[in-house]
Amino acid sequence: PTSGPVVPFYTETFNSGANGWTTGILTGFSQDWQFGAPNGKSGTSSGVAWSDPTAASANGAIVGTDLGAGTANGAYLSSRSYWLRSPTINCTGRAGCVLQFRRWLTVEDATYDRAQIFVNGTQIWVNPTGSNFVETAWTTVNYPIPLADNQAAVTIEFRITTDGSLNLGGWNIDDVVVGTQALAQLPAELRMLPEQAQQGATINLSIATPSNARPFVLILGDAPNPTVVPGFPTIFAGGNLSLLSGATDATGNFATSFAAPAVPSAIGVLIYSQVLTFDAALTDWAVSNAHTNLFTQ
Repeated sequence: PTSGPVVPFYTETFNSGANGWTTGILTGFSQDWQFGAPNGKSGTSSGVAWSDPTAASANGAIVGTDLGAGTANGAYLSSRSYWLRSPTINCTGRAGCVLQFRRWLTVEDATYDRAQIFVNGTQIWVNPTGSNFVETAWTTVNYPIPLADNQAAVTIEFRITTDGSLNLGGWNIDDVVVGTQALAQLPAELRMLPEQAQQGATINLSIATPSNARPFVLILGDAPNPTVVPGFPTIFAGGNLSLLSGATDATGNFATSFAAPAVPSAIGVLIYSQVLTFDAALTDWAVSNAHTNLFTQ
């Protein structure tokens, strides 16, 4: 593993209702976020089959878009944009913050329908473009949220924005946790600090390898999904990848500084990175901790 267990300091199971979570509309005249038991509705929209869960991920209730009670079909609404927002969460004194929750999501290709997650108004995830996102079981997901570190007022927002056709089941959410996650001890260590910075700010990069000089490759991506290359350790940086190579010195250290890149959008950009190192004989491979940076305008 590249990190230790999540230590929660905020949890919400939705078993006793909304508990301070609120809903709202950005466009359109209605929305269908609901708290309660899921009803397992399913359907086929323009040839795309989907299904909702028949039960919560553990027990009790969840929150989701149209839970399918009674005669409701369980599909999200057309031509709308609407949100679900957490109460304010105090992350003062916390470092290494992460968002973890159970998800069952079915949504059209993001060219047409978008399922998004925001932290304090900054997007940290959106469904892929180019293919529909159709889950058929509960999945535990975990997103680093460095922008929450040491912040007194943090809100989590789930959003769905739809066009006029092909409506799937949408969001089903359970067991939301905000916590901290300590880095496990690994043969190599990567740090790019500060984790959150405005474009043009100085970023300090440091890489440590096992006690001697080693070549390394720094892998940077714009998505958290794993990159798998046969014969190599799994790299937890994906999407559009950039590779930078170098070597640590005789003490196993490398350090440099650079300016945070220009950001094209006010939303900000999350960059996921990890280091792959190897010995001179190319027989001893090691990966560092996975790292996440948020760059803003």
